[in-house]
Amino acid sequence: MVTIDDLVANWIEMRTTIKQQLEHFKSGNKMRVPGMDSEEATAEAVDRLEKCLAEIETLLRHYPARD
Repeated sequence: MVTIDDLVANWIEMRTTIKQQLEHFKSGNKMRVPGMDSEEATAEAVDRLEKCLAEIETLLRHYPARD
């Protein structure tokens, strides 16, 4: 059985990973996607990662003592 503490720990881990990926892209690294411009692919990935990060931050606001 998964407890809320396990779930929150997973969200924190995901947040850390997403922040690392955003830092990677914002430092000038690009995505390579077959059939897609690397600038466009990178911009799309950054946009999606930022949305995911915002959602995780929203979820974590409900559990500040565990963060």
